[in-house]
Amino acid sequence: MKIRHQPFNKKTINIDEAAQKKIAVYTLATVHFFGILGIAYPPTNPFFVSATPFSLITTSLILFFFHREWNIPFVFFACTTFLVGYSIEVIGVKTALIFGSYNYGEALGFQVMEVPVIIGLNWLILTYACGVISRSLSQSLFIASLVGSVLMVGLDILIEPVAIALDFWNWSGGLIPLKNYVGWFIISFVLQILFHSLRFDKNNVLAKYVIFVQAIFFIILQIIK
Repeated sequence: MKIRHQPFNKKTINIDEAAQKKIAVYTLATVHFFGILGIAYPPTNPFFVSATPFSLITTSLILFFFHREWNIPFVFFACTTFLVGYSIEVIGVKTALIFGSYNYGEALGFQVMEVPVIIGLNWLILTYACGVISRSLSQSLFIASLVGSVLMVGLDILIEPVAIALDFWNWSGGLIPLKNYVGWFIISFVLQILFHSLRFDKNNVLAKYVIFVQAIFFIILQIIK
């Protein structure tokens, strides 16, 4: 089963898609811009930090609106990545074997087994967006998966200091262990292989903007904090 957006008039739909892309990029930039301002300003900090799950949901809706082929392999990828990402975090929190010893704060919202459910969506967004970018750079399964994994680890390096400062999660002893990045790379590589192996459209014009905006968001917050 494949669901595709079928253009009625090619010229019209191209104009519409260009306008949709512009609106989506502006929306992403605006959400993250006001997120930075709100988090940086002490009186509004608690509200904007608590709104992080809504920011992730908004980002995912914008990103996946531009995914053009909702077939069974894609749905399988999305569900599997969400569940694997969330489950790995549960195992990580309970055992400290995968990433090291850490625990989640309250900032990311509703938790099951001491892990915010929204964290599965975060794994999905990063795996998909980095996969789209790496696929555009190489058609090789191994190289594309490797590049996508490196991108994901790079983002984690940017996210970690800010996440700790905002009480997304905390590490025992206050130090981020090297084991965390090794674990991230291994899990990311497995999920990237899944992404590149399954047969669905790997093009999404919003993917690079999602990664870029998130990278800038965390870089600025690192500087501010």
